[in-house]
Amino acid sequence: MYFARDRSPGAFSDSWYNTTLHAVDATSATELWTKSGDNRDTGVPVAHDGQVIYSDNRGTFCYDDSGVKLWEKESYTSRKPLIQGDTVYLPMEESILGLSMEDGSQKQTIQSVPTSPSLLASDESAIYIGTTGGALRVFERGGN
Repeated sequence: MYFARDRSPGAFSDSWYNTTLHAVDATSATELWTKSGDNRDTGVPVAHDGQVIYSDNRGTFCYDDSGVKLWEKESYTSRKPLIQGDTVYLPMEESILGLSMEDGSQKQTIQSVPTSPSLLASDESAIYIGTTGGALRVFERGGN
C-alpha cells in the first residue's frame, strides 16, 4: 500500500506477512529508508505532517520523515489508525485508544465500542466508528 504526502515521503508495507516499512519519495519513487517489523499481524501505516504511524505485533511506532523513531507504545492495531489534529486514534479490540502524535502518551480511551472497530472517520468535533458488527457509533473528540 502507498500513502503519499505533498513534498515528503509516502510509506507502505510490502504485504500482510512481510512487515518491512518503506519510505519512498512521492515524486521520484526513490526509497529513502526502511524499518523491519515483526513479520506477523501487520497494521496499516499512515503518514501525516512529516510523521508515519505504524503497528505490528511489537507495538505502535511513530517515525519522522528521515526514519528516526520518535516514540513507541506497546499497544498495537492491525486496523488503519486515524490521525486527527495532534491525536492518533488506534482501533483496538473493543475500544479506541487516542495517543498524542508528539510523544505517544495516552490522551483518550473510548471504551463503549460494541464490537471490534473496523473503520474510523472524523470531523472537528466527533469520531465516527464503523464496527465489524455493522454498527455506526459517534463519539465526541476529547471525551470518553
